[in-house]
Amino acid sequence: GKAMSAAQAAKAAQAKVSAEEARRKFTRIDAFEGLFDFLALDFACDVAWDCTVFKSARHAVLAAQFPTVAGDIAKATSVKEAEKATKGEHQVDDWDMLRLKAMEQILRDKFRRSDDFRKRLKETGERDLVWESEDEAFWGSFKGRGQNHLGRQLKELRGNILDDTELQTYLFLNCELESEEIRRPPVELEEQKLDAEGRVEQRKVHRLIGSGTFKLGKLPKCAVVAEHPSISREHAMIVHTRASIARRSGGLAIMDLGSKSGVCIGDRKLEHSWVMEPIRNGDVIKLGVSKRTYTVKMNLSAQIEALEQQQRELMREVEAIDADAANPVEAAKRAAKDEATVFVGSLDYETEKADMLILFQDCGHIEEVRFPGGEGKAARGICFVTFDSGMAARRAIGLNGESYKQRRVKVAPANEGQGGGKGREGGKGDFKGKGD
Repeated sequence: GKAMSAAQAAKAAQAKVSAEEARRKFTRIDAFEGLFDFLALDFACDVAWDCTVFKSARHAVLAAQFPTVAGDIAKATSVKEAEKATKGEHQVDDWDMLRLKAMEQILRDKFRRSDDFRKRLKETGERDLVWESEDEAFWGSFKGRGQNHLGRQLKELRGNILDDTELQTYLFLNCELESEEIRRPPVELEEQKLDAEGRVEQRKVHRLIGSGTFKLGKLPKCAVVAEHPSISREHAMIVHTRASIARRSGGLAIMDLGSKSGVCIGDRKLEHSWVMEPIRNGDVIKLGVSKRTYTVKMNLSAQIEALEQQQRELMREVEAIDADAANPVEAAKRAAKDEATVFVGSLDYETEKADMLILFQDCGHIEEVRFPGGEGKAARGICFVTFDSGMAARRAIGLNGESYKQRRVKVAPANEGQGGGKGREGGKGDFKGKGD
């Protein structure tokens, strides 16, 4: 009986193990081979790192770790040969700190290049991705031990593909997209089509503003629509970037988006897709075998002017803060006065101080009525009214929208009525300066 029960227990334990293995097969992928070989670091495919294209993700990781021999690694036909090139070389300083970011950029580049890889990664659904490897305790895991950072990053990438944020994340991380509008110079592309004798047959100017990226291609949603048969639906992309490669070109670069027929800058065809190439003022872009040309025109002076204006505004703010710190009593008085001041708009142009005293007679005592330019009337349809307290000003704001002299009057806090004092509301920001 005892022997029987021991045999039954062993059988039950075996069945439990088999069930666990079956469950894991459907909930976890731990062998990056066969159907899932494309997940492996050593899988042969184009992957770029630092504007150089390598023969696998492993090649690219080694180039990030040993930048002094990146050229030799790029020439290596196999992973073994790439590893051989690193023998005796010193890895980059702080590799332990840099490796996760490097791996993320490398994986994002690999999957951005291949619609097929992205589709297959998406099809893994919610299955756990664990790279089983005895030798890779950091990137992989073995028998439950190890950090499995490769698997984790693949899952994060899969999440981005599922929620449709993968491309935008790639642009920010890999292309170092410039997100500050003030640091993106206004760009124009002058499109020209020449006839057989070299005369300009058609000319059009595309103004590229208000975004960090601009697509060129057949699709109507592209910033520049080009309909030649050789041109892909999404053929190329112009990018405002902070990357060092485009620092000398005003932060502007172009990328081939995996087109069939390529992109040229002048007579030079871009060697690889999904690799940024700097473009400068005067550069001529050609798409596919189309005869049309697109000449780059960057308005750097407009950008410099905007940056200088921003600096002047910052300096004024710093000076105001310094003045407040030096004289806190005056700062408190000014803050109280600002709180007690309202902006009044949509006024009849003949409105005088007496009219304001009548309109706000039930709100509290009025200390000052100011019309822009020091005039005695609301010649521009607005004025500023300062009360003796913030409470009185808030009562006045309660009259916003009231009818006075057959006009619906606007009453708002003074700083709001002026668009923050920086002229964001169609020039209202100018009035405070003229009234002061």
